[in-house]
Amino acid sequence: MINAVYNKSSPLMIVLDNRITAMTGHQPNPGMGKTLMGQDTQELQIADIAKACGVKNIKVLDQINVQEFENAIKDYLEKSEISLIVCKRVCALLAKRQKQNG
Repeated sequence: MINAVYNKSSPLMIVLDNRITAMTGHQPNPGMGKTLMGQDTQELQIADIAKACGVKNIKVLDQINVQEFENAIKDYLEKSEISLIVCKRVCALLAKRQKQNG
């Protein structure tokens, strides 16, 4: 992402943010707002990090809204600089676990 900004490239990047580290067992990560010990902490936002790197075209959405997602893709593919779409929806397994644990 930093190289794309620096080199004035124009990719469309899409990040699928399901709020969990799924491939390795659902451990907390800096985007969850919880430490490994379960304490509340600052939740890092992918969009904020991208903005700090110089990305100007950023959209955060819930990909369940297919029309909004498609419109964002069409719009950002027209841009002459890097664009980022962050699709943010909690992992279905995590949501189920959180519901069960009350």
